[in-house]
Amino acid sequence: MRLVLSQILFKTAMGHTIDILRGEIEKRRNQSINGSYFFSRHDINDLLTRTIIEDAIRECVKEYAVPDHQEKVVVNRIFTEGKILFGILIWKKWLPKLMHFIEHDALDSQLPLEIPRAEKIAENVGWDFAQNAQWEFLPRTLTKEMSGYHCNFRDEEILPFIGETRLGEGNFGDVFQMSVLPSQQTMFPDQVCFR
Repeated sequence: MRLVLSQILFKTAMGHTIDILRGEIEKRRNQSINGSYFFSRHDINDLLTRTIIEDAIRECVKEYAVPDHQEKVVVNRIFTEGKILFGILIWKKWLPKLMHFIEHDALDSQLPLEIPRAEKIAENVGWDFAQNAQWEFLPRTLTKEMSGYHCNFRDEEILPFIGETRLGEGNFGDVFQMSVLPSQQTMFPDQVCFR
């Protein structure tokens, strides 16, 4: 991973940080067994270092109406509270909406946003943000605690199943072994690995 980040830092010294980040985010895209795409929170957090965010926000100051006197504050907010949101805005090419999200205090801890709030914040892209984009960046993490109780999931949530193997039949149906993206589960901590 260090090699990749050092390559990003070298390329960003030459400019176009946002375009390079979009490409790096694309490389980290996973497909679930139902065909939905998702991004691991770990991958986004690992990719968006303070230095990379600083370079990207510097470009936003020039291109996307981030006031230059707020550059340091915006970098700090994104680094500490908004990496997932920033990843979404980069991925979808919605960076002109960045200040709207910050002004509405709609950063990572507020996600997922309901449609009316997203439309108020992001106007013409609000529906797409709430209905589609945010869910790719908010896949369900399967936790150890889940095994002790019944869990309800929202229809929009993407389950991080990346493979399945049919094992046989039981009295009530077919039995499958499911593969989960390792960084999206805490049930088996020894098997958590990050690529």
